[in-house]
Formats: sequence, C-alpha cells, structure tokens
Amino acid sequence: MDNPTGLSCRKVAARVKWHQPRIVLYKVDATLTAAHLMSQIPGLRHRVEETLTGIIETAEEMRRLNGLDLSVLNVEKPMRLHVGDHIISYLLDLDRRAAKVVFVEIVTEEQADSDTSNDGDGILGPS
Repeated sequence: MDNPTGLSCRKVAARVKWHQPRIVLYKVDATLTAAHLMSQIPGLRHRVEETLTGIIETAEEMRRLNGLDLSVLNVEKPMRLHVGDHIISYLLDLDRRAAKVVFVEIVTEEQADSDTSNDGDGILGPS
C-alpha cells in the first residue's frame, strides 16, 4: 500500500497478563506539506513518529490506569511540541490511536527566547 505522506503505522509490542505480547498499532500521519517539510530534514520524521507514538502510549496508559477521561485531547485545535530545532503542530485522536502532524516550523531565536519565559513544562500552549 502506497502512503503519499511517507508516514506509517508503527507496531508496538505491549505486555499483558502472563507476559503474552500483543501488537498495538499507532498511526502517525501528516498533511502533504508537513510530510514534505519533515522529509527535508534528516531524521526529523523518525523523531516525530517516536515522540508522537510515546504521547499516544502515555495518554492511553493514563486512561487505563486512572480511568481518566482524555476525550478533551481529541480536539480540533492543534497542540505543539518541540522536536530539535522545530515546532511540530499535531492533532491527537486517542480513540483511533492516531496523531496527525499538521504543521512544521523552524524555531527562530525570537521564539526560543520567548519560550524560555514559559512555565518550563516543555509544552507550548496555543498561539
């Protein structure tokens, strides 16, 4: 199957009762523009996939262990995170175990300076 964005589903082995592995699929997708920009920077696509897969896994584990309602994360407004010298804007859909990269931008010195005045949590709020 040909994927125009170049991103794919990742299989993650999860341990369940009696240590029997099961396969869980997490889908990380991107708009054509975001996929093109990530392909221009060596290793960025892979780092973004790993980071977003980790975010989905963590959110699922929080929901499972604490019974938290994380449906608030299934929003239409993108969230942002830093990956290297880039800001990645993405949408989460936890019900489908998916994330979609919608925008990629290079962090400028002005942005980096303004982010240091942030509360230090490493997560950027809405612009």
